[in-house]
Amino acid sequence: SNYPFREYDGNIPPVINPRLDYMAPEYHTIKSYDTQSDMFSLGMLIYALYNHGKTLNECHDNYSLFIKMCDDLKAFNTTKLSVVPVEVRDHVKMLLSLKPELRPDSGQFAKIPFFEDVGTKTLEYLDSLFQVDNLQRSMFYKSLPQVIDKLPMRVNLQRIASALELEFINPEMVPFVLPNMFLIAEKASNEEYQKYIFPKLKQVFKIQKPPQGSSASGSVMQTLLILMRNMNLMLTKTPPEDIKQHILPVVYNALDAESSQVQ
Repeated sequence: SNYPFREYDGNIPPVINPRLDYMAPEYHTIKSYDTQSDMFSLGMLIYALYNHGKTLNECHDNYSLFIKMCDDLKAFNTTKLSVVPVEVRDHVKMLLSLKPELRPDSGQFAKIPFFEDVGTKTLEYLDSLFQVDNLQRSMFYKSLPQVIDKLPMRVNLQRIASALELEFINPEMVPFVLPNMFLIAEKASNEEYQKYIFPKLKQVFKIQKPPQGSSASGSVMQTLLILMRNMNLMLTKTPPEDIKQHILPVVYNALDAESSQVQ
């Protein structure tokens, strides 16, 4: 469906005008844009993601340059798409078609094999994880290390670790979540660990030994055991002042535990 059309006005603040770097050519050629124009913008966005944030022909909110970009698309040099992963390159080429009818719609584009990637599926599953029970979640977390190894560190730190942190309020899930957090911590630099991982681990450090016979007793003992197994990692990457304040109490708590495995 078509959107209400408004002419580009160079006399108003750029933030009010369309972003010409991502605008479909029909905005100029036929003074119209619709949902297929959005698909062109999506193609340009994908290109920019893999090209250090730069679009094919940057207009810098200059309408004359935008007109030139529209003309250049008539003889589009597909070698420019070499920065885009080969698995999605042909699809991006279709998104950037001069003719709107040649572009896939959102439903078609969402079904391309590129989005069947295990990392993509993992991130999708994370978004709906709290709709399933503890057993299904624990099985997912057991298989997560295989995916973490394949994901970029930025994704592990900002998406995976943040999702894992949400489980720390559930003592029964912590033993399944914590090994994944330490796997990310192991791969992270000291700076990344201190910024993204350690603040999250502080929640786990506060877990206290439950009363004898409590249903959470076994989970807490497992959590302490995992913490002790990763003590060298934490001591290596944690600043001295935080070791004294946050990690030494964990050691004292472990020494006070009744389980010989923890001791």
